[in-house]
Amino acid sequence: MSRKIIVSVLLLLSAGMLGLTILFYSRSDRIAPQIQFNSEEISYSPGDDESKLLEGVTAIDNKDGDLSDKVFIEKIVPAIDGTTATVTYVVVDSSNNVAKVARIINYSSNDSKENNEDGAVPVSGGAAAGQTDNPGQGEEKTTENDDSNKPGDETETNNSEEESEDKSESEDESESEDRTPREDGRPAIFLNTKKATVEYGTEIDYMSYIDDIVDDKDGLEIWRSISIDGREDAAERGTHTLSYYVTDSDGNMSDIVKLELTVK
Repeated sequence: MSRKIIVSVLLLLSAGMLGLTILFYSRSDRIAPQIQFNSEEISYSPGDDESKLLEGVTAIDNKDGDLSDKVFIEKIVPAIDGTTATVTYVVVDSSNNVAKVARIINYSSNDSKENNEDGAVPVSGGAAAGQTDNPGQGEEKTTENDDSNKPGDETETNNSEEESEDKSESEDESESEDRTPREDGRPAIFLNTKKATVEYGTEIDYMSYIDDIVDDKDGLEIWRSISIDGREDAAERGTHTLSYYVTDSDGNMSDIVKLELTVK
């Protein structure tokens, strides 16, 4: 008899725990924010301030409200033809629900800009072309045009070319990271910077320093499993090291990547 009572009590307790679990689950926030754009077209070139890509972008969450200031750009991927690019926006609410939306914008590379500028330079000279009765005047104007090839101008041109090459090299380095899923099944997390500086007393958006997460199985839900160590001391003035890592649904943990955060 006592055995039946014990079994009945255990069944009642199990049923009660199951009911509580269902109740908590039903009340949990599992709705991601909504990201929206205005109807204005946006143009972007490498080296431009990325903040203009956030103009007119809003994010509204069912519980947190307006999260527009939490939206960040995950990546910018130019199309093959070089005239458009796909910008991926991400926002995360307080319950770690992730919203990710892609948008196509107008795009012009540095190479196309230089070609347009070169093509826009007019060829001088009605006089040089023989539209004058005085050959001497035509010769003088031709000589003036030749002054544009002075050594000083060549130096400026070379400097601008070197700066363009340096910029493209740095872009190649930033894009050289292998972001394909790892063969061993472990996820990988990537930051958009290794060092950052914030003003003392301001709210720190730790998630905005994450550039991307890749995994062989998990999609956006893996953003709910991000761990950031070192946030406890990051509110104080000084330089702090934050450790970012993520765990996928199979229990595989990524390598730890570090961010040096300076609070002034």
